[in-house]
Amino acid sequence: MTTQDKPLRTAMKLFYTNRPTNVGRDEFVCIKYFREDHHGSKYWSVLRQSAPFILAQQYGSRRIIPGSIGESIRNAHLLCQNFLLDQRRYLERMKQSRGEELAKEYYELNRTFANSLMLSACVVRNLFHTFSKLSERLQVQMFDYEGNKTHKVSMKELMDLLVHCRYINFEGEYVTDLISGRLSRTAENENDFMGHRFSVIDFIEQILEAIKSITIKDIATRLRGCFNSLGLSTPPQDVVFLVQNMESLSDLLEGVVLTPEYDYFVKKFFPKSEIPDRVAAQTKGKSFQVKVTFPNPHVKLGDFLDEKSLIMNVNASMEYYLDGECIHRCREPRETSFSYVEFFDQIVSLFGDERVLDLVKIFDESIGFENVLRSPRTSGKE
Repeated sequence: MTTQDKPLRTAMKLFYTNRPTNVGRDEFVCIKYFREDHHGSKYWSVLRQSAPFILAQQYGSRRIIPGSIGESIRNAHLLCQNFLLDQRRYLERMKQSRGEELAKEYYELNRTFANSLMLSACVVRNLFHTFSKLSERLQVQMFDYEGNKTHKVSMKELMDLLVHCRYINFEGEYVTDLISGRLSRTAENENDFMGHRFSVIDFIEQILEAIKSITIKDIATRLRGCFNSLGLSTPPQDVVFLVQNMESLSDLLEGVVLTPEYDYFVKKFFPKSEIPDRVAAQTKGKSFQVKVTFPNPHVKLGDFLDEKSLIMNVNASMEYYLDGECIHRCREPRETSFSYVEFFDQIVSLFGDERVLDLVKIFDESIGFENVLRSPRTSGKE
């Protein structure tokens, strides 16, 4: 194939801007697509672009990525916790109430149940659509009008029904009837279209099991698939999903428990042994140790669509020790690139089994959101 027969190169660049708010700042991103004017040209034409949209929001020390998997998991976990907490509060108040006050508490309990279930379904259902393993595995036991076990319905189907709910009723901890605008398997046949029920607590526990089971490997596998099909014809919603979740992955990596194998990234950022003059002068050939930390790593997409590469930036911090005493500290920005295959292979190999919910908690704790202080994690390099 001659040069003229090859397709012109294309690029997708992200342009970032910040806007201060009264509680922090909003980070906007604009996605632009380019194509070179001719083979080898230094001029590129804009093919299309998005309007700027909010990629990240800073609330004081807390940073979130709206719409990302990490934020969806955080929200789902919080909704489940609040649901169980509200249930306990209402039940305690009902024990102390009588007459009209009891009726009011009972009404508020049912109203809160219904609203919480439908809100939870809206948040969690996206996770079930994103990760097929959840839809295949998790089911809820159904009961008939007399309370006998009948069949099981997938969690995904129940959430679809709740999102399109037209009628819902409760009896104790059970949803006694659920009528939706969507076709349903909650009833076993057309003649048994009312009286089916399921346990609300079972439903919430299934959600908790689902979000706890999502790992870094699951996210990496999903994003790898996005990269594999990335091109000019990729649907906009898939591109936004990829941009959001690569940004979110950067935050999750901040909370990864570093293992000795993390040295792979140290070697990527420091391919040569560069010893500061001050350290060389003080050590004079003696053995010394270096501790390297990578706070706030940031992973972004490479520009050229045909390369499908990733760029990782860190503000590396180095501490040099001689006989246990720190003799020099320095910090400098570092950048390295990966093919998307290499990057995700390493992420899965090193951190694949880490549960995303655990990393979200660590990230929240590291900024004081959970009022818990944690010591910084470091990776050593001899």
